[in-house]
Amino acid sequence: MKLRLTALLTYLLLRLTASPLSAADILPPPEDSRADSCLTPACHLQHPDSCPEEVAPLRSLPPVYENRKDNPNFWTNRIRSKTFDISDSTIIYPRFPGFCVKVYNWADRVFNTYDHDYVVPTGKKWKVWWKTSGWTDSYSLDMPDNIHIRMLSHMYMSTGPYISFMAVSVGYAANLNRLISHEPARQKRFDFSFSTSLFEFDIYYTRNRGGTAIRRFEPYSQGKYIDVDFPSLQLENYGLAAFYFLNHGRYYRGAAYNYSKIQKRTQGSWIFGVAASHQYIDFDLSTLPYEMIMYMPADARMHFKFVYNDYCLIAGYGWNLVFNPHWVFNVTGMPAFGLRHCMADNDDGRKNLPAISLAARSGLAYNLRNFFVGGYASIQANWYLNKQYSFINGVGSFGMCVGLRF
Repeated sequence: MKLRLTALLTYLLLRLTASPLSAADILPPPEDSRADSCLTPACHLQHPDSCPEEVAPLRSLPPVYENRKDNPNFWTNRIRSKTFDISDSTIIYPRFPGFCVKVYNWADRVFNTYDHDYVVPTGKKWKVWWKTSGWTDSYSLDMPDNIHIRMLSHMYMSTGPYISFMAVSVGYAANLNRLISHEPARQKRFDFSFSTSLFEFDIYYTRNRGGTAIRRFEPYSQGKYIDVDFPSLQLENYGLAAFYFLNHGRYYRGAAYNYSKIQKRTQGSWIFGVAASHQYIDFDLSTLPYEMIMYMPADARMHFKFVYNDYCLIAGYGWNLVFNPHWVFNVTGMPAFGLRHCMADNDDGRKNLPAISLAARSGLAYNLRNFFVGGYASIQANWYLNKQYSFINGVGSFGMCVGLRF
């Protein structure tokens, strides 16, 4: 009896000293607690309706496209939606175009970085413009007995529309000479240029087959301008040049020529590079009228042939003058010095001589928002010198254009 009473008292004492049940022991867990318990993907898949709004993104899966061309991020779709940006890494490309885009973006980061206090991009990838251009080749021969002959080819003119997307351009240039005179073209010229902030690379080819005239013949012309057709002259030259802009972060020569970036402040740069060229020039003075030939000494050379290769180093300077927020003027001079290797059929035979040449260019551009107007002139000249005569030949070109960026 005593043991039972002791056990009963102990039981009652424990019940009296125990803490009462809290509401948390009776009511379901709060919303925050349920949210914590729903943070696993398995819970969302099994009980999606019981998950709070805070975790809704976990149960919404991205859309799946049977064909990636249906994806809004596919490159053609981004172009149609006018949201294309070649530096955007979320755009989807086919394998080869994707590789090309990666290479382009890498090259753009490495070779096309500017100080935006001096050079800024236009923000547009497309350009459309109308261009009119012309070129002519010139020759100057000095011989003993004060014989000076100046020859100049007929002007070659072309005009036409062009369109470009970033660095790729296509266009059509109509031969104005043929449209006006209906004569076959006797001159051809091709040039290609690729430039970045660090360097520029140029390739050119020129040919003239008989489209030349004598402009001065001393002492016959007595200082006057003459025009005597000289179809015997033949010219073919081609070459390439690569040069580096020392102040490449703040100077952009193309601001006055290709209108893809804007030079904000006046700046110049030293230019260093290499060049290689081939010259073939052949003409016979005995084909001139007799009244001109009679002024030549009896022992004077009449037939000239220059066939040689030049290998030169370039050292020059370019300057962009920004005299108004809308205007930029460029002038560039690049003399080159090196080795001249004469071929076996050259007048002096096979031998090596010093090589001297000059490339010069100037350009003026006007920009008003996305509208631009520009003009340029350039010359490439070579000097051949020996004990008997001095001969300089050059190709001069010029042009102007008007266009719009978009």
